[in-house]
Amino acid sequence: MAEKTSSGWIKTILGMVGGLISGAVVMYATAFVDRAVKPAKPVPNFRVEHEGNNVRFQNLSPGFQGWWDFGDGTELLPAAGQDSVAHKYERPGDYSVKLSLSNLFGEENDRTVPLHVEDAPTAAVPRVLSLTAQRVGNSDYAPVTYQIMAKTENAPLCILEHGGADKDEVVNDGTASFDRIVTYDKPGNHTIKLRVVNGTATDYKTQVVTVQGAPTGAVQIALTALESGTEFKTRTQPLVFNETFRADVKGEVSPLASREHTAASSTDRHKEWTIRDVQLTTVNGKEISLGDKTEMPLDGAAFGAPNARNLRLQLSGDRKSVHLVGELVRQTSGKVVTLPTLMIQGTMTEEIRKPEARTVPLPAYLQMPTESKTTTAVVALPALPGDWINPQPPKLSLAVWDAGKVAASNMTIPGRVELTLQNRRCVLTATPVKDKDNKDQVRLDLVLAQARASAK
Repeated sequence: MAEKTSSGWIKTILGMVGGLISGAVVMYATAFVDRAVKPAKPVPNFRVEHEGNNVRFQNLSPGFQGWWDFGDGTELLPAAGQDSVAHKYERPGDYSVKLSLSNLFGEENDRTVPLHVEDAPTAAVPRVLSLTAQRVGNSDYAPVTYQIMAKTENAPLCILEHGGADKDEVVNDGTASFDRIVTYDKPGNHTIKLRVVNGTATDYKTQVVTVQGAPTGAVQIALTALESGTEFKTRTQPLVFNETFRADVKGEVSPLASREHTAASSTDRHKEWTIRDVQLTTVNGKEISLGDKTEMPLDGAAFGAPNARNLRLQLSGDRKSVHLVGELVRQTSGKVVTLPTLMIQGTMTEEIRKPEARTVPLPAYLQMPTESKTTTAVVALPALPGDWINPQPPKLSLAVWDAGKVAASNMTIPGRVELTLQNRRCVLTATPVKDKDNKDQVRLDLVLAQARASAK
């Protein structure tokens, strides 16, 4: 009887020990699975980029199974296996986009973001407002120089075909107003055509200039003006800072990516553009200007982002780039985690100042004077480009050709030279003068040396 009782107690004790051991195994195994095997509960996060009704969604929480719901009644799209997806909305309007994610244990979470969609903006129709060709020099005889001036609107690309000695040109910088100096070496009718392009829309204008052959017996004067000044241009570009709480951040604070906006783009022919000012628009429509400062604090709440803090707009020392620094703070309400976003929009005013110089040929012809006469020609200098400031006095020089040969060269102006033309001694005088509108001209006087001596 004692043996049976002892055996029963032993079985009871062993059962209790076995239960404790199995419970411990389950407990520690569960903890091990939770810590080492079980994946984290997903926290959906995504970035939205759209132009018109074409929208791209970037999944910032990869590695989970799930679905995209674009909110327009179209089929759900799997979220696994691709970091970004594109979707086209058939109609403008307001939609709710939801990203639902789950891990291997079936734990789910989702994020919903409101989205406003508008029709894709249509490219503004480009127009050639004006195209003029003004002769510079004093004759229509070849060679002859023209100043071609154009004004356009909504034209990011211009194609200038002029048929001159220089090559045709594609203009994609400073297209609103520009001018070019073109020389025509051959007589005939020359068509100048300016075509402007914006997307698939185009416009064009033409001008025809007529160049005559050189007159018989005339003396060719090759007057040259070296002009210099400072090119000054301004332009305004849209500016957007679009930030999202980074999915890889484990804490409550995510630093902004500090995306930079640069003044000169990759398509600019000149890289000297600098930032003159930055204007940001608050949610109530108020504009905040950086002005001459290089740094400015911002209130996140004013831009609809109360969870943004320590926001500062910073301009580089050379004023060639601007970026936004600060932090986004995670929002937690119970078990719901909301990842904050920030979007600040505005404009960036840019300017360029750089030294410019151009050489302008101003061909002229003078008939040989008679014994008692002086042959005179007045050559007008061309107008400077409209975007030049601080012009310097032009440096003038000339050369004289007679029957295809150089009779005089590198004559400075004002100046006087005695030379032989058509086997006769002559005196050429070049004098800078002003017209009635105070515009620069050069007066050329050619007289026979004997006549000049008799006059004295």
